[in-house]
Amino acid sequence: MNSPLWIDIILYGSVFSAVVPLLFFKGAIEYPFRWAFVLVCLSFSADLCFSIIFLHVDNVKAFHLYGIVEALVVTTFYYHVLGKRKWVKYLFSGFAICYIVDALFVEPDQFNAIGSSLEALMIIFLSLRLFFQFFSEEEEVFLDKSPVFWINIAFLVYFSGALFSFILSTDILSQSRDRFYTSWALNNISNFLKNVLLAIGFWKIKWK
Repeated sequence: MNSPLWIDIILYGSVFSAVVPLLFFKGAIEYPFRWAFVLVCLSFSADLCFSIIFLHVDNVKAFHLYGIVEALVVTTFYYHVLGKRKWVKYLFSGFAICYIVDALFVEPDQFNAIGSSLEALMIIFLSLRLFFQFFSEEEEVFLDKSPVFWINIAFLVYFSGALFSFILSTDILSQSRDRFYTSWALNNISNFLKNVLLAIGFWKIKWK
């Protein structure tokens, strides 16, 4: 049974929306923006693979591996934009331990909802912490012109939307293929918005 057209539009629109920020790669390779660019490449490759092999290959371990690599890349970006504060390293180390324990012992043969939810919560916290730094230290007078501001919003939007999908992932992933894509729509929409906002951030680098 074929999926409804609107589901396919949301799914593949989400996957290929990564092409938009990739168009601004020249500015994005500047440090520390390269980490956001690495995430776009990583996310695009993973989404493309997962959308092709879904239900054809057991990709649980790939999901587990992708989650911690994604968290490492995003946390590294925040480590640099927050001023290389040591507590960011400690935060990631604590998360990594919990994530690995969850992936190996708690949810080894299924989507690791606990680990993925912890990842989303950690990045949401880092995003809000960066906003606090913006306003408390007045680092940017015109925030809308700041590449970091737009990239930060992109991460906040995506991981806030993804958090709900991760929390409900056990029910979502147990559904049929069509119902899975319908239920996972919020995650796809969040991913689409993330890529658009990252494209704006990368474009701002050129004019910063």
